[in-house]
Amino acid sequence: MRRQPYPALRPGARIGIVALSGPARRARVRRGAGILRKCGYSVAPGAHLFSRHGYLAGSDEQRAGDFNRMLRDPRIDGILFARGGYGALRLLPCLDWEALRRRPRLLIGFSDITAVLAAARTRAGVPGLHGPTASTLAEPYRFHAPSFRAGLRGRLESLALRFGAASIVRSGEARGELAGGCLSLLASLAGTPYEPDLRGKILFWEDVNEEPFRLDRMLQQLRLSGMLRGVRGILVGKLTNCKPKGPSLRERDLLQEYFAPLGVPVVRGIPAGHCVHARSLPIGVQAHIDTRQRRVTFSE
Repeated sequence: MRRQPYPALRPGARIGIVALSGPARRARVRRGAGILRKCGYSVAPGAHLFSRHGYLAGSDEQRAGDFNRMLRDPRIDGILFARGGYGALRLLPCLDWEALRRRPRLLIGFSDITAVLAAARTRAGVPGLHGPTASTLAEPYRFHAPSFRAGLRGRLESLALRFGAASIVRSGEARGELAGGCLSLLASLAGTPYEPDLRGKILFWEDVNEEPFRLDRMLQQLRLSGMLRGVRGILVGKLTNCKPKGPSLRERDLLQEYFAPLGVPVVRGIPAGHCVHARSLPIGVQAHIDTRQRRVTFSE
């Protein structure tokens, strides 16, 4: 689907907060909402923001209903998700993508929210922000505040990344739309109607608490499904707590095996994902990797 313009948020915009995945802690979400207000935005909580249904933040009907009401409310300019965990994948067929297409909103989150950002691009053509959740905002060390503010305002030039020579797995230069997020969610989307089309795109991926053999399995799923066909470049974020507990292939070995045959630039260690001071990245906008200049830039 044709990409729509990046839905930047002006000062004074109203941001809804909804929980589509795991249950959110009330105190953390409230602290996160306070950060948004300090950034110059007003906040609208979802009706079932603090509901709980087992390991989910309320029933499927409650969670999807809150999100769809936000999409249909002309006063809502953006939507921040309460936390990650699990549950967003269950809701993709129930979400009002047509309402998002008619009036694009900036969707903000990471981890389990990868599924929502991917589907928003696939079904509505709307870019999003791979950035903190409301719960993450409550812990200032968890996110990079300047890139978060720049991502909200749509200052894409301020989101540029620099990296060292040690981060380069394969040299080169590439341009393409940025796609991706948490690897486990990307693997879960493979073969579904919400699978992101990665042809001609720059793939960003990261993960947490996954041993190398599990990363291997998920990368193999992407390869066997054909999702890696036509990818123009690879950005690997932080792989937090992904160390092996026994004999293992090294991370660099896996990257070489899966991505060297693609003949595209590969950069590892991008400071985004499940890590401290995580940078916010604009999903669905143009990215430019240049390993000679050792930088990644973003633009409309």
